[in-house]
Amino acid sequence: MSVQRDNPLILRDILNEAKLAQQFVGDIEYKDFLANPQKKRAVEFSLIVLGEATRTLSVAIRDGYREVGWAMLMETQNRLMLQYANIDYGSVWTTVKEDLPVLEGQIERILVELDAEGKG
Repeated sequence: MSVQRDNPLILRDILNEAKLAQQFVGDIEYKDFLANPQKKRAVEFSLIVLGEATRTLSVAIRDGYREVGWAMLMETQNRLMLQYANIDYGSVWTTVKEDLPVLEGQIERILVELDAEGKG
């Protein structure tokens, strides 16, 4: 039996996991990321968690904030899980370096809005 969690908790999970993925990469160069299996695995796991957490958000949240790349997060999870032997690390790198900082700001804004509405 699964326990349903509320949107603000899930959004905080997404925010925390996005921050973790960025911390795993830090300021290293792409070639160093490719040479580090621990960092690659840690980032992969964070992206999988991001996708799964996104799936558990209510449709109302996903529909209410269409500017967020919800589908991209779930598609990334699927690619990492189903095509694990052929991971495109260039795409993973771009997601962490370019997409997650944007996602972080979007999630923080949503949390502020939910809090102002008394739903946070």
